[in-house]
Amino acid sequence: MVLFFLSILASYLYKTADMVKTIPAIILALLLTYTAKSQPRPYAEKEAIWYYGEEIIDGGGFYVTYSCTGDTNLKGFNCSVIKQFFLGTTYLSTVIMYEDSSRVFLYNDSIKSFIKLFDFNLNINDTVRINWHGNASQYVIESKRHNIINGDSIIGMSIQGYSACGGSNTNDSIIQHIGGFSDLIPEFITCNFTWYIMRGLYCFEDSLLGHYSTWIAPRCDYTWEGINPINQTLPQIVIYPNPASTELNLQLPFQEGEIEIIISDMLGQKVIEKDLMAGSNIPLDISFLHPGIYSISVDGENISDFSKFIKE
Repeated sequence: MVLFFLSILASYLYKTADMVKTIPAIILALLLTYTAKSQPRPYAEKEAIWYYGEEIIDGGGFYVTYSCTGDTNLKGFNCSVIKQFFLGTTYLSTVIMYEDSSRVFLYNDSIKSFIKLFDFNLNINDTVRINWHGNASQYVIESKRHNIINGDSIIGMSIQGYSACGGSNTNDSIIQHIGGFSDLIPEFITCNFTWYIMRGLYCFEDSLLGHYSTWIAPRCDYTWEGINPINQTLPQIVIYPNPASTELNLQLPFQEGEIEIIISDMLGQKVIEKDLMAGSNIPLDISFLHPGIYSISVDGENISDFSKFIKE
């Protein structure tokens, strides 16, 4: 309809002598721009990388990376080929995705078709239903906001997800251009529940958005050396309960002096920033925060640590 209207307008303006030299060129540019924007495109830039930290249940840590290795045409769509690696080198799986008008589609090999994975046009309280391997997972948009990452306006959504294949309710966040905060494709969607704890996104990097970090990854190409990528020689913070709804308790063993506490949302925006005197137990009011995943960092003379928690 829009294309038809613009074509009629261009034809009319061509008949107006005073505008022949300027206006038709503008209309042609608008037509080309509209057509380009409406075309599906690969989900990610080539060489984009996602870095997710994980923690084995009985202790220890490792990481999982996703890397966009190039594009492919599948069923008429130009798609990104994204490969998953364990410890950055051991190949695990491949996902094929494309984006169209702020909607992200994922190829489901079991049904030989694309499914709509994320839709950033949705509003708060909208429900998304996803059929994966015969099981219907769904999530509800609990909050939505625009944040600026490296100068770009990025949409972030907090979701409440439920899997019909044996998983329980789970909170997660999805970030436009990046994907899930717990994993590129949240586990409750694919029913691929693992035996380790998802510590979430450490960093993302590509040629368009640049480098985005949740403060514990200085870059996305460093290697794991057998310990979690935080300074394990310093005292670790303990937070509880997790998930929490109104109050988060912070324990700092053997700490004295002033500390800085910063809580940030999934897009790195600071929502709480306090300078306090250290104590064995510090209560923090989080009742005003939207549901979702948050990071908490603590810095002081003898401590520099980072963790994540879920706000219910």
